[in-house]
Amino acid sequence: RLQVDGALAARVGADDPVFVFVRGEAGGPPLAALRFKGSELPVDFSFDGATLMMGDAAVPERIVVAARVSKGGDATARPGDLEGASTPVTPDAAGITVTIERVRE
Repeated sequence: RLQVDGALAARVGADDPVFVFVRGEAGGPPLAALRFKGSELPVDFSFDGATLMMGDAAVPERIVVAARVSKGGDATARPGDLEGASTPVTPDAAGITVTIERVRE
């Protein structure tokens, strides 16, 4: 589930793009990504069936699910974006909640 901390909810515009993505625990490029609109939050999400963006590389043993409300309109991280991330989990983890809770500096 993806949600926004109450203190930041007023900063999410209805048409703001919201990206949810998976990365290896050590960082690096996203392995898969989903896109929503601010008006859809909170939203339940699943990466089942999502296209992997990593080619033939193996999925890491531990991943982080992160989210960003893009104030710039695209997937590039910029100051002023709203962000949140899960703790590291296994790729088959279920019931993950990501809370967008901070403003990118």
